[in-house]
Amino acid sequence: MELRQLLKTKKRDKIKESNQFFTPLNIANDLVKASGMTSRYDDISVLEPTAGGGNLIYSVIKARPEANITAVEFDEDNREHLQKLSRMTPTIDVENEPDFMKYIPNKNFDYVIMNPPFNIKIDNKKFLDIDFILRAYAMLKEGGVLVAIASTHFTFARDAVQRKDILEKLGGTYTPITKKWRGEVGEIADDMKTDVNVVMVKITKNSYKYDNLLLERNYDAIDI
Repeated sequence: MELRQLLKTKKRDKIKESNQFFTPLNIANDLVKASGMTSRYDDISVLEPTAGGGNLIYSVIKARPEANITAVEFDEDNREHLQKLSRMTPTIDVENEPDFMKYIPNKNFDYVIMNPPFNIKIDNKKFLDIDFILRAYAMLKEGGVLVAIASTHFTFARDAVQRKDILEKLGGTYTPITKKWRGEVGEIADDMKTDVNVVMVKITKNSYKYDNLLLERNYDAIDI
């Protein structure tokens, strides 16, 4: 099932409830290019922590067909779609744990490419996109690169200032994404657009020092 077919079968209220805005392919390609993975010629591992309908995975495959890709996805319909894709593409592994905020990998990754929910409640806990990003950073190898889409909320909001400071301490940068955020197909397009201003976040990992604290969301223990 292609992504556009998947979108046609999903209910609009379910899409909105889970804050799903699938990454347009033009922006997905930009994220993959920004990661630098196309300039490497060795075997690479890639984590997509909130894989959605798979557009970021498609862009990775297009750029690096041999890449070993690990996908985590909460939504059942999306997971089914990704599992079908993995059966056709042996280098894609869809993890059994659907909740990234509980997921613990058995390895670290060369790259993380992601478009997390801008904000979402899981088990009555509120998570921002920056929470997903900081957790994913802890899963990189030293020297690994994370590239993500995030709303600009964390760059100015009082409830996110600590996480912004941590991101900057880790060497993270964020630049505005000015390309049009296109809907995927026909009548579903309006549902898949977002008027939220977004940035591209990029971090190169230089240390494992804070990994456990980030995985535990123990932000107060990180000296900033």
